[in-house]
Amino acid sequence: MKGLSGQTKGLVFTLAEVTKRKKLQDQLAQSDRLSSMGMLAAGVAHEINNPLSYVLYNLESLADDLPPLISALRQSTSAMAPTPFMLDDVVDRFKDALEGTRRIKDVARGLATFSRVDDNRREPVNLAQVIDVAINMVFNEIKYRARLVKDYGRISSVMASDAKLSQVFLNLLVNAAHAIDEGDIEDNEIRVRTWQEGEEVCAEVRDSGRGVAEEHLSHLFEPFFSTKDIGVSTGLGLSISKNIVEDYEGRIDVTSAVGEGTSFIVRLPIRAAHEPPQVMQQSKAESGAHTHGRVLVIDDEAGIRAAMLRMLDGHTVIEAKSGEEALKILEADQAFDVILCDVMMPGMSGTELHQWLAKTHPQLAGELVFITGGAFTPKAREYLAQVDNTCIEKPFDPKDFKRTVAALIRTSQEHVQ
Repeated sequence: MKGLSGQTKGLVFTLAEVTKRKKLQDQLAQSDRLSSMGMLAAGVAHEINNPLSYVLYNLESLADDLPPLISALRQSTSAMAPTPFMLDDVVDRFKDALEGTRRIKDVARGLATFSRVDDNRREPVNLAQVIDVAINMVFNEIKYRARLVKDYGRISSVMASDAKLSQVFLNLLVNAAHAIDEGDIEDNEIRVRTWQEGEEVCAEVRDSGRGVAEEHLSHLFEPFFSTKDIGVSTGLGLSISKNIVEDYEGRIDVTSAVGEGTSFIVRLPIRAAHEPPQVMQQSKAESGAHTHGRVLVIDDEAGIRAAMLRMLDGHTVIEAKSGEEALKILEADQAFDVILCDVMMPGMSGTELHQWLAKTHPQLAGELVFITGGAFTPKAREYLAQVDNTCIEKPFDPKDFKRTVAALIRTSQEHVQ
């Protein structure tokens, strides 16, 4: 019996080690899948954002130009003039196309944000904006199950990564959706609200779903624990979310009752005291007269270059369709106030061009603005984190784009004086 007992203990020890190793392997596999999904999301966002940039700009600019044209056509006495119905139909079609394009823009922004889950940089983040990104990513899971209600209160920023917090709320929203069966939308609700309590910013995701049994509540944040059917969940979502929130010195509280639904509340400390509040200041370009500048535009997408040329009307603009072509231009001519350069291009990338400028023309390197569609190689991401250059995301908001470029031109010209 003693020998048998010793063999049994040895067997139990081996099984425990195998189980522990298997769980670790599963965690690593899940981490690899998340990393691969992030890379895929970044690539998809980049491919969407490039054509979306010039499609959106053209639609928005046409929407601005259309009303006076329609007005002139209404007053036309020509027999060939379109009827009022035809004119109204043209306006409606433009509005519909513009609305659809803006929805695509929101989805692409969500993909780009989700792709940065490995980014550990902390910056002021607004929870409401983070939650909206997560909602756009998972709304297809929600819309067939429940009404979504948003109740956003006035809150301060928190110091975090928007990508990591988006992952937290994506997990919470998916869990809320899966707690509700499809087909009874009007009688079910997923409510998201934000508020502030003293030095904490709070966000709640509450559902009217089936709820969690009391004996399971204490296990919800354990790795691989799940109340869902086998194959539906890895059991890692809430564990990952808890780790992210605690890394920001916050916490997640959960309450639930069977048949009544579940509530998750995320609590995070507000921006650290040494972080100055972000204040949007009116740029000199807005307050003063228009300043003419000389701009170099570098992008391998012809449509994006064309859109930027239209937005930069009134400035002298030189185009380059590759990093190599831009390098040749800059070798012979450095008289630029601003250089707008795409990060990811075939051949010489934007970061490689900036490295060359930093060695050969340091002042000009400081005037380069990176244009990004959301996709980065690990090397490019690391490089951008080390430099102080302005970065503009595609698709552009035309007014913001013009203001930013005008301010940079003025600053560049002031340094020369």
